[in-house]
Amino acid sequence: MFYDISAVLMSGGYFYSAGDAMRHYPAFSTAMELTAKAALYSDVLSSKLIGRAPSTYLLPVNDALSKVAPELGKAPADQLVDLLEYHIIEGLMPVPRGWKSSTVATLLPGHNLTARLYKAESTDPFTGERQQAPSLTLVPEVGRPASVTIMNIYAGQSIIQGINGILAPNTGVVQLLANSNSAGTGRRHRRRRLLQASRSRSTRQSKANTWTAQNTQSAIRAAAVGNIPASYATAAGSRNAQLAAGGCVNCLRWGL
Repeated sequence: MFYDISAVLMSGGYFYSAGDAMRHYPAFSTAMELTAKAALYSDVLSSKLIGRAPSTYLLPVNDALSKVAPELGKAPADQLVDLLEYHIIEGLMPVPRGWKSSTVATLLPGHNLTARLYKAESTDPFTGERQQAPSLTLVPEVGRPASVTIMNIYAGQSIIQGINGILAPNTGVVQLLANSNSAGTGRRHRRRRLLQASRSRSTRQSKANTWTAQNTQSAIRAAAVGNIPASYATAAGSRNAQLAAGGCVNCLRWGL
């Protein structure tokens, strides 16, 4: 049986190390930058990156890191190292046969993950048939779990599992991640308030412009039939324009 595929399949021998694979896959570009920086301060990480021992990398994709990457780039070296070591496991662990629902030790000493392996229904993209596919969720010591969304990229002696979230160990880096997320939320709230204020000002100005036109026209009509002097109508128009600019809709009037 033959299938059409949408990409070229490469063997694990194509990449010499996990670092080579990270550089190849655009989805891991942010993780690659952070890992390379952390490796400058950790002999363990630098050794892993060049592929000296079998390892499993749990790499957050770019979308998962977008909110916190700027803060992580400025983080103290020890906190960045802790976070990246928490995303690496000793040994080669492909999905599903390398995993089971259990506690898993990470490269960060004394800090573990909880793995939950189960089967989920999916649709075969070629046949359209429903089938049981493996699904792996990783629960960190702190924060939300992450799921493996890109499975089994073999790279030399290592394997990469792409995940849709950040795994947080119970160390000082937790506060950094929390601050980054709250800062992002604060910026969104500020942008929302500014947008609402802008819309409110626009609405007030629109109402003011309407009232200005109506009241000025009323003054002009009153002057035309002799009810008020023509100079009153001119003064009314000027006053209404000034009041409208100040946003005082209720102040608009033409009477003097």
